[in-house]
Amino acid sequence: MSDRVRVWLSVQPDARVRVGVAPRACAPSPGKQLKRRSSQNRQLEVLRDFLGKGSRDTAANRMWASCEEDRCAVRNMREGKAYGCRCNGVRVKNAPELWCGACERFFHVACERLDVSAAELHKLRETYLCTQCERAQLEAAGVDLLAPAACTVYECRFCARVFTTERGITIHAARCSARPEERTWSCRCNGSKSQARGVQCAACTNFFHRKCRAEARPSWEAESEASAAGEDTLCEACARVRCEETAGGTDLLGRRAARPIACAQQMVKDDCGLSFASAVEFGTLANRRVFVAQSTLGACAGLGLFAAQPFEAGEFVTAYSGNLLYKAEVEASKGVDQSYMLRIPGSGGQLIDGGPFALALRANPSNPQPGSGHWQPLDGAPEWHLGAASMANDPRRTAMYNSRLVFKCPKGGHRDVAQLVPMRAYLCATQRIEAGSEILYNYGSDKPFHALPAAAEQLHGQGARGGQKRKRAFRVLLVDAQPPACQLPAAERDEAAEREAARQRQLDARSARAHARNLKVLDALVSADALGDGLRAGPPPHAP
Repeated sequence: MSDRVRVWLSVQPDARVRVGVAPRACAPSPGKQLKRRSSQNRQLEVLRDFLGKGSRDTAANRMWASCEEDRCAVRNMREGKAYGCRCNGVRVKNAPELWCGACERFFHVACERLDVSAAELHKLRETYLCTQCERAQLEAAGVDLLAPAACTVYECRFCARVFTTERGITIHAARCSARPEERTWSCRCNGSKSQARGVQCAACTNFFHRKCRAEARPSWEAESEASAAGEDTLCEACARVRCEETAGGTDLLGRRAARPIACAQQMVKDDCGLSFASAVEFGTLANRRVFVAQSTLGACAGLGLFAAQPFEAGEFVTAYSGNLLYKAEVEASKGVDQSYMLRIPGSGGQLIDGGPFALALRANPSNPQPGSGHWQPLDGAPEWHLGAASMANDPRRTAMYNSRLVFKCPKGGHRDVAQLVPMRAYLCATQRIEAGSEILYNYGSDKPFHALPAAAEQLHGQGARGGQKRKRAFRVLLVDAQPPACQLPAAERDEAAEREAARQRQLDARSARAHARNLKVLDALVSADALGDGLRAGPPPHAP
């Protein structure tokens, strides 16, 4: 029984006071219990922090020694490691560590307070010296460290400022790391993406963003290849220098460096064009498999491409030849005819300009040729041996399409060059095309800057609005609109006229029925009004 008692008083109705004493087992209040428990936890936390042990070590609660320390010592002895840092190999587990080549001891990076990146840590693994060995080397070199003029200088790795005290460099580095604008950048954005995490280059110690570095990486290079080659820790400039130094080698770096060089040589050889021969055989004006003449779609369609011989379904008709341009160049230039430009999918904005082929045809003053009506370039012009797919038209009717665009990589030569050189565009027949038939295909979204001609806009009712012609920098797709009857063949023209007449008869019959219903409703309303007027006027007078 506890020695503590409980005393209680009670006042009776007759003003008498009763006093009682009862034994009571007194327990500390919840506040005192929490305070005592917090004090014990703080003491244990201080003890564990002092010993550098884990929270599961029960021996550290009873004595100033730990079984964890003994286990670490046995493990280090088994592995043959000797630690010289302040934790003696116990404080940090599985942490990055450096080996001092002078004293042959290991030091934890956290214990030595080394704020270095992964690239710097990789460079320090072979050249690291601990503080004691570094001081010993300075003393052996004749440097008096105890002299008043001798001092330790600390340099900030962000802005290259120097400090003489460790506290000063610690405070400055914490502030400087939070201000990326003071860093030296070797990045495409020049540090404008400050919210992103910057990485320090292992070669020039400048900073760059991995995202910007990935955007600069060519599409044919995988990210795993860059990591395997060790370029994920290099900025774009250092990686380019490294590729130039290792070009021509048989290893991974040599093969990757040889790719852009081979591509550049091939592009110079082809004069930045897409007109050289490939494994696909296509029709040209020289081999007389295709020819150019006035289109059968009407005067507003201009010239068209025709088959000079039959083509079976799946057979390549001709190629889309032209100069290779970029979308930024086209948008920057003004007054350039963009109706013959074709987008190459998956090429980063590359375009094929087929306009020079059309200009070569219009440059011949003898066109159209007498008798045949064909349009041909001048004698000796290179357009005789180029693909003429840029002259094909789009009728904007699904039933009239007889070919489609197909993009293929060039075959032959080096495999890396085939991956780098842009794809070629060919017209492939989707059905049998007879000789003399016009070749038609759907532009779709591959003609990015195709503008509908003014004559076609007027025919389709898309011409002027408010007295001004509408300017379009993109191709206009008229899905619901039908082409004029003058642009159709004779058989389809009669069929279209019959369908239009039948539709007009249906509309007239529907209008007649609606008019009849309106007349009936109007008669009923007039009768109701007349009946109401009669009721309001009263009963008619009786006859005598």
